[in-house]
Amino acid sequence: MLEINDIIHLTNAKVVSHNKWIGHCPHHDDKTPSLSITDTNDKILIHCHAGCSQGDVLSHFTSDSKSKTSHKRIQSNPTKSDNSEKKPNKPLPGKRDENYRYLINKYYSETRGIPQQKSYGRIFIRKIHENEFAIEIPSYDPNTKEQVGAHLVFIDKNANNVKNTKNRNKKLSYNDISSSHFNFSPESNSGVLHICEGNEDGALISAIFENDSVVPRFGTAGLSTLKISPKKYEHIFIWADNDKPGQNAATKAVDYYKSLGFTNIIILTPNEKDWLDQYHTNDKSLITAYYSSLGWNEPEMMDYKLPYVVPITSSECHSLIYDWAVEEAASSQSIPDFFIASCCVTMCSFLARIFHIQPEKFIDHYRECPNIWGCIVAPPGSKKSNAIRRGSYSLFKDIEKKLREKEQEAIKKFNERRKSLSEIEMRLKSLKKLKEPDQDEIKSLEEQQEEKENDLASNPLVYSTHIIQDITTPAFIKRMSYTNNNVLFLYDELSHLLCSFNNQFKADLRSVLLESWNGKNSFRKETKTDKVEYCEVLSASVLGNIQPSVASKIIKEMVDASHNDGFTQRFQFLVYPDTMSYSLPRSRTYNSKYLSEIKEVYEELYICYENFPTKKTIYLSREARDLADQIVDFEVPKAQDEVTREIYLSFSSKLPKLYYALALLFEVLDSKGNIQNLRRINENAAKLAYNLTLKLFRYTLRFIYKELDHGKTKASYIVEKILNNKIYDNMKIRDIYRPNWQGLKDHT
Repeated sequence: MLEINDIIHLTNAKVVSHNKWIGHCPHHDDKTPSLSITDTNDKILIHCHAGCSQGDVLSHFTSDSKSKTSHKRIQSNPTKSDNSEKKPNKPLPGKRDENYRYLINKYYSETRGIPQQKSYGRIFIRKIHENEFAIEIPSYDPNTKEQVGAHLVFIDKNANNVKNTKNRNKKLSYNDISSSHFNFSPESNSGVLHICEGNEDGALISAIFENDSVVPRFGTAGLSTLKISPKKYEHIFIWADNDKPGQNAATKAVDYYKSLGFTNIIILTPNEKDWLDQYHTNDKSLITAYYSSLGWNEPEMMDYKLPYVVPITSSECHSLIYDWAVEEAASSQSIPDFFIASCCVTMCSFLARIFHIQPEKFIDHYRECPNIWGCIVAPPGSKKSNAIRRGSYSLFKDIEKKLREKEQEAIKKFNERRKSLSEIEMRLKSLKKLKEPDQDEIKSLEEQQEEKENDLASNPLVYSTHIIQDITTPAFIKRMSYTNNNVLFLYDELSHLLCSFNNQFKADLRSVLLESWNGKNSFRKETKTDKVEYCEVLSASVLGNIQPSVASKIIKEMVDASHNDGFTQRFQFLVYPDTMSYSLPRSRTYNSKYLSEIKEVYEELYICYENFPTKKTIYLSREARDLADQIVDFEVPKAQDEVTREIYLSFSSKLPKLYYALALLFEVLDSKGNIQNLRRINENAAKLAYNLTLKLFRYTLRFIYKELDHGKTKASYIVEKILNNKIYDNMKIRDIYRPNWQGLKDHT
């Protein structure tokens, strides 16, 4: 007399639907499951599709070691007894090795994206060979509480998945384990039972709720087939995937367990597809979902909380730049946002030489220059300098080489004309000193002098190079007076640039750079010697990086209004990510496809730069104008006081210019191969620019928030970390307040 679970165990049956299983027939060499098993509540039906008689099959189920008293009996009379001995379980490969436990956290952190904050005490690591390991997730018999098998995840020494011969990276062992019968963890007396679909979900749930029983069902159908007693558990939590099969199975499971006498049955559903994604990326963690279902109120967000900023996603940036940035980040183990910032600022600075944007078609004087100021804020060791070099010099070096050769040739010709004029001036000066000079020669030389001066005036020296790194104020003004081209002011450490403003040779550079941000105004400077230097269009982009501790001083000056001239607010493309929240791929294989495609765009832009005599006007489509209006009408977050609100407004007032520049950049990338015929910015590019503009404003809020109210920031950090699963049950205060932990002790 056997229970249904015993038959399932002996045949290694798998669930196919509600109360139906298919397993291996014990009477013949059944390599493919062919035995149907059905539980009709009053009897158990079996049928071998290979042709074995029911009596032959039942003869294998009469072993005294497997017989149990039950009101459910198989409706048949066995014709012969089973004298076969129970086959011993095949041992698991390798052996447990505590020295390699770090691979468990490494695998779940880097491959599965789960933060390294759980001990995973019920999970083990097995060393198979020198370079092959397996994560062992054990299964236990609910009656004997002994381990009867394990779910294995095969990995290499770098915690990467290793597929076996069946092209699967997971499998169940031992041979006789039943996927629908055994618990993940030993039985407990907590009165709480967790039922989930997958074994890895079960491992995660068990690592968090260590005192509760967890049963993985290895599929949706198994959620509603577990035989349990209402006296044993007060609560049942069903962790179902967020898809149609998972939710349908969870609903059936509720009806089934209610029919068994349970009253407290709760379905928990992730926002993402499954709980592994949910735990890492969304506000509601497993813990939050669990306690909320028990009647706990969710923590309320504070009005003036620190903004939570997730990395820039593919829906917020052009695919070409995004894919290139991810490749660069993977190969250098830096952060994709750094490369996105560097690339966008560099490309927009060159676009400013070729195009200007006219948002309103019928207002001719309303034009915007697509130059951008960018800043990367990150602590030391985050490779921000490398991102700037790769995003500027690496992409632009071929074009910069051509521009440098062109500039050197222009300087050579200009110097030759200047030398020729100087020789004429010296000859005139010598002749005029003579008592009886040759008037005809003087007249001829004066005519030549006038001709040379007119030639120099009509053909001034034009600097063609694009990138400058360090320059004095007079040299910068002189350079800009010789050209109407936008330049990229590249500075590895912006703190050095800011400090240099106190230098007597760069005292006025700050005010000149402030004026150059607009990119469309003229500039005139007169010296004591009445020398006048005039820039028809003063335009410059700035790209640099800074450390958070140094940036805090700048923000404090801005808040205190000691240096609130708008210099900081001009850095619209500002990224300030939480480096600990990134999980980068470990692959060092670099796909040069995206790099070559971006360089092709630069080559096409260079042709436009050579062929366009003046800047080309680009208009906005109706859809792009609608999004621009939303940016203009953007409402800043709540502010605690009027000073804070004014600071928010000063930053948000720069958003329209950022939106126009990004929209033009993304439209140029969409128009690859036909950039010369570009006329307007369409909806797709405008949507990407709109999304990225709002994301960058959240970065900006995070950048300035700390100095607005230091005490309030720490409380906001606590709330933010709780809601985003960074702080969990049983976490020690020492761990929360350890040095440099995501802002609670230091703002890095």
